[in-house]
Amino acid sequence: MHFLENKEYYSDLAFRALSARFSNRAAFDVYSKAIASDVQKDAFLRVATYYLFLVKSGNWVVDDPASDAIVDYFTNSYKLIALISLIESLGDGEFIEFYESLVARPGAAEFPLTRVALDERYQQYKSRFGSFRRCIRFFERLDARDKRRLSEAFTNAQETISTKEIVRFLYEIRSKFVHEGRLILHLSDGPVVLFRDNKEPVLVHLSMALLGDIFECGVVAWFRPN
Repeated sequence: MHFLENKEYYSDLAFRALSARFSNRAAFDVYSKAIASDVQKDAFLRVATYYLFLVKSGNWVVDDPASDAIVDYFTNSYKLIALISLIESLGDGEFIEFYESLVARPGAAEFPLTRVALDERYQQYKSRFGSFRRCIRFFERLDARDKRRLSEAFTNAQETISTKEIVRFLYEIRSKFVHEGRLILHLSDGPVVLFRDNKEPVLVHLSMALLGDIFECGVVAWFRPN
């Protein structure tokens, strides 16, 4: 537990990352000491430190005369990768590859599998081990105020955008950048139109500043003792 073994150093960094969530350093120290276990305390320091360096105080810098040094949709693309990766790291630690889940006993699959049976197995796998599941859990633990702040960033919709749909939106734009190289324009200044399947388009007013603020609230909620 590298971070906990160097607690004094990393606590300073964690407080810098999350200072807006606490009235003062003493309140932060009371909170961090109350975290349930050493494993969780180590994870808290890790997540807060990486968030500070990769997102809150970090920017992707372009070293080329053809571009500004910092371009918001470049740096926001990388920041969203970091945010979702940190959220995914907050899972229960239980993970196996899809094939391993098929052959694991008990409940091992009988081969050959039909396409229908394979699809059913894959859906079961995603519900148990999928990284998207971890993102949903993180955002669902936000308080009502923060969930409302997220939903209010999506306007012009006939119905309230659910937390699950917002998380799916974030996950999809992150995945399109990672897998297809599509830069993320939805977290820059000014609204962006989001076209939804078989539904009316909505305007997205979600900024990286708001998303970072929501993430900080989520981290504090995640590690707070029940």
